[in-house]
Amino acid sequence: MELFAWLTPIHTAKEFSALMSLVEEGTLEELFIAKTAQAGVAGEAWEVELPLVFSFSEHDCKDKLNFIAPTRLLDEIDEIYFEEIEGEFTLKGVFYPESQAQEDAIIKQLI
Repeated sequence: MELFAWLTPIHTAKEFSALMSLVEEGTLEELFIAKTAQAGVAGEAWEVELPLVFSFSEHDCKDKLNFIAPTRLLDEIDEIYFEEIEGEFTLKGVFYPESQAQEDAIIKQLI
């Protein structure tokens, strides 16, 4: 079974809630939130501290995700934008929260 990994930059609490709804309905398997730590993550013109949602699904649901906010399939992002840390490939320039308090702080910055 193939697992699709998605990256969605968001600005609003409404967008985050819509993504959470996709988890609740079963379209997405799970998601987690992070934020940009520098400009230009993944070759995009994104600002620093932009919330990013990483989500996973068993099927292609890009149309549903794009309806919420422009979404990229992680597999389509050039490998030069990734780095290996402790055996895991992660996007360069991204802050990955290590606690619920850090996740909550990212969510609270949404408008």
